[in-house]
This record gives sequence, C-alpha cells and structure tokens, in this order.
Amino acid sequence: MLKWINDIIESKQEQQRLTDQAKDMLANEARQEKLEELRDLRRITITNVMYLRSYLNVLRSVSNTMKGASAAETRKKRQGAKLQIKWVETKLKEEELMEIYWTNQLSDEGIIIT
Repeated sequence: MLKWINDIIESKQEQQRLTDQAKDMLANEARQEKLEELRDLRRITITNVMYLRSYLNVLRSVSNTMKGASAAETRKKRQGAKLQIKWVETKLKEEELMEIYWTNQLSDEGIIIT
C-alpha cells in the first residue's frame, strides 16, 4: 500500500519538475528574444544617427550655395534648407537619446556594451 502512495507522490513531483523546467525554458527563450529585439533596436538607432549626421553635414554645406532662377526663389530655397537643418537637428537629438535609452535597457538586462 505504501509503495502505491509513494509512486503517486513521486509521479506528481516528476510532473511538477517537468512543468517547472518547461516554464524555465520558455522564460529563457522570452528573455533571449527580448535581448535580440533590444540589440536590433539599438543597431537601427545607431544607423539612424549616422544617417542624420551625414545628411545634416550635407545640408549645412549646401544651404548657402543653393541657387534658384530668381533672387526670390534662391531666398526660398535657402530658407527651406535652414528649416530642414533645424528639423534634422531635432530628429538627431531624439535619435541620440534613443540610442542612450536602448543602451541603458541592454545594460539593465546584464549585457555589456562596448
């Protein structure tokens, strides 16, 4: 009689162990997916920062040399370029802050960023 009860107890313990093991595996997979997503987001943000910096450099270099068919058109083109520069500068600041944010998120997860 005791053997039968012991078998039931051992069976339940084994089921609990397997359930816990499956939960741990799912948690590890979810953590790995989250880390990959954070890495991808940081990589995208870094790419955006590099693009915005280069675009800003180009805009700054050509904004004062833009020419139009008339003086009014030239003035409009140059003003448009200056407005575009201001807009790109704000977007660059946003992306730089997002880069810091994603880096902090990764470091909070225990990933060392070099």
